[in-house]
Amino acid sequence: HIAAAIKASKSISSVDLRRNKINAGGLRHLSEAIKKSSSIQQIRIWDEKIEAGAAFWPAKGEKIGDEGAELIAHFLQLDESIRSVILEDNEIGNPGAQHIAAAIKASKSISSVDLRRNKINAGGLRHLSEAIKKSSSIQQIRIWDEKIEAGAAFWPAKGEKIGDEGAELIAHFLQLDESIRSVILEDNEIGNPGAQHIAAAIK
Repeated sequence: HIAAAIKASKSISSVDLRRNKINAGGLRHLSEAIKKSSSIQQIRIWDEKIEAGAAFWPAKGEKIGDEGAELIAHFLQLDESIRSVILEDNEIGNPGAQHIAAAIKASKSISSVDLRRNKINAGGLRHLSEAIKKSSSIQQIRIWDEKIEAGAAFWPAKGEKIGDEGAELIAHFLQLDESIRSVILEDNEIGNPGAQHIAAAIK
């Protein structure tokens, strides 16, 4: 009903729906309404922190995946109050990471993002890395659980070595994640340029 009102209105610019029981089903309707609205500028669903898990997605225990990440990213771009985005263990792949990256780039408030235990490899990390470089607020982003082990699963082409480009990408995220204890990059065709990036991150 609120979504229908937003869609029909030419005057509503701000909506606050915090601390309600809206999950992905309701968000889909709101998202479609916002896309068709000529006046909406801000919508608030969460209190400073987004934590998406089973309660968020209609099917009990279901992961939000790329579709859910896209939905959340849409609202992130309309809510400047969000500080923390926790989306760990949600089967988010590179497409979802790209949507979250767009939200990070646009936001002036997001300071922390948790994307651990998802399906993001180098393709998604490139988008996130570019977004972080353009963000004025991001201070921490978590992709791994204490240990980075880069191999075939990390790089899109099966069995491909990460090389200096991959080392640079990993080094960028190392500087934004204080939880990493171990970095395993053996047999990856990393040369002096890549070693230099890793060294800067260790420092």
